[in-house]
Amino acid sequence: MFLDFNLRFNLRQTKQNKPTIIYAVFVWQGVQYKVNTLLKVYPSQWDNKTQTATVSNRLTKLDNHNNKIANQKISSIYTSFIDKKHYLCNIIGTDIVNEIKKAISPQKSTKMKNIKTKKMTDFLSDMLYSKETKAESKYLSVINCLKDYLRKSNIKDDIANLNGDLLNDFQQSLINQNVKKKTVTTIRNYALDIKTLINRSKMDKSIKIDLSTFVLLEDKRTKEQKKSKNIPLTERQLQDLYELDNLTDKEEEARDLFLCQSLLGQRISDMPKIFKGDYTTNLHGDGVETISFNVQKTGEEATLFLFPIAKKIVEKYREKKFKYYNLFESDKTRLTTAERTINQTIKDVCKKAGLNSEVNYSEQIGEEVLDRRKPLYELMHTQIARHTFITLMCKMGVAKDIVRIATAHTDIKMIDDVYLHETANDKGKKLIESLKKSKSQSELFRISSKETNSHILNTLFAYNKLKTLKEADENGINIEELEECKEIIKAIKQLQQVDIPSYIDKVDIDNKIMEVFPTLLLFTDTATQILFIQKLVHYGISNQVTSSTEVELIRDIQELGNERDFDKKMLDLWQEDYSKKSFINRLTGKKDERTLSLKEVFQEAHQIAIKKMKD
Repeated sequence: MFLDFNLRFNLRQTKQNKPTIIYAVFVWQGVQYKVNTLLKVYPSQWDNKTQTATVSNRLTKLDNHNNKIANQKISSIYTSFIDKKHYLCNIIGTDIVNEIKKAISPQKSTKMKNIKTKKMTDFLSDMLYSKETKAESKYLSVINCLKDYLRKSNIKDDIANLNGDLLNDFQQSLINQNVKKKTVTTIRNYALDIKTLINRSKMDKSIKIDLSTFVLLEDKRTKEQKKSKNIPLTERQLQDLYELDNLTDKEEEARDLFLCQSLLGQRISDMPKIFKGDYTTNLHGDGVETISFNVQKTGEEATLFLFPIAKKIVEKYREKKFKYYNLFESDKTRLTTAERTINQTIKDVCKKAGLNSEVNYSEQIGEEVLDRRKPLYELMHTQIARHTFITLMCKMGVAKDIVRIATAHTDIKMIDDVYLHETANDKGKKLIESLKKSKSQSELFRISSKETNSHILNTLFAYNKLKTLKEADENGINIEELEECKEIIKAIKQLQQVDIPSYIDKVDIDNKIMEVFPTLLLFTDTATQILFIQKLVHYGISNQVTSSTEVELIRDIQELGNERDFDKKMLDLWQEDYSKKSFINRLTGKKDERTLSLKEVFQEAHQIAIKKMKD
């Protein structure tokens, strides 16, 4: 019998940026048959003319190694196919299609008796290539680590020894390592990766591997401790990075990449699509556009808005291209390799930007939870940008269910468990604001702002101490030599961050500040007075006083304060009930029910003071 057909090898996917299955294809009696070879290759590294995977100096060592193995197996499959075809020419009545399939992929028909004599690590490698797999190099690293453990433990590399007890022992060996101790996350991932590969064999009834005794290493950290090492940046810190100009070209590229990620919330692996314009543009009203594309990791759709700075960066590199981090390559391996370099450069950039505050975080090494401390810039890497985007969006009031539209999460669980970072103040603020909006009128659940007002006044402005000095001055005591003056100046100069709830009584705070501010003028310099006022501005309690004219105004008031004969009248009037009639109205005798801001008081007080000095 003459068998007139040949064998070719085709790729399952020809345009994707990750390894794809190689199929062996043959036609018998007009019907095409495809057989999974269990081999994979990057489409960009496949030569369809020679039917081989590319081996070249421009590829990484890992790619060349994998491609050489693939070529050897392709050659072996083709030889088996030719031998089987010649053999079948002399046989009548046999199932030709199944015989050819067995010749191409004999492991698919492997029985338990053969499995029992198979190497454990070879079996896991077969399972790795049995279906499409993301992060293939990660699994290969785990298999090599297991192989090293078997060698050091004098355990035979045989599938018969693969069970839950061995997986427990392997996990324990990683815990007990003295050199390069692994974190709990790494150890758990190693064990789970092996379990994943084993589970792929469940469809084959002849393979029975008992994992019932396996116990995964416990992560003893709380949810907040797990998040503590991934510190999102603030809007101010992002702005500082954007404005940084003492960068090398390499640092500028890394900075721009990180900023773009922080503004768009994307993984580094998806940035090439954005920079190449490989997305769908959606037009909305008023000329507003959003873009959509499927993310590489999960295939889910991400829809996002290109904020102006992000759009500017994208357009910049579409025109000039990247010199140090080429995101326009189709080969994903190159981008993955470059990510380590990008991460180190981002650390250098953040150090230049002054992001050196000490960060306390928790890390579990083996079974022990340890407290660590590092400068913020040392903890920076590309994934921090995603944490930054999600945290800032949520703080801006964007609902988590909307944020996930941009990040392509299927639900908000990952946002809550991994990416969203909220301090105790953030949570407390949310609670109080929600309670404030509640409809309950009961005394049992009423929220009072008096205690909050008092806390803000004393924490930021040393109100109680200033009030004490005010009373002492009224009683004729020279307050300038008192120890309390130093304490008040120290408190004012402390730039502590305080969350100002929306429900506080700003009028009440402003009135109390006006009561004690004249006293502050008696013993402080201009810089302290300006800082005091800028705190009012920063927390939205009063208008801003920053121009040179206004600074001079404050200095003039201070100089008037040294002229006790004139200033005493001014202070006496200033210390009256400001909330009902303004200081200026009392000074001029006009009847006007206006309540002026601190800035307006300064301006009008300055004008009247100058006029009186001239008179």
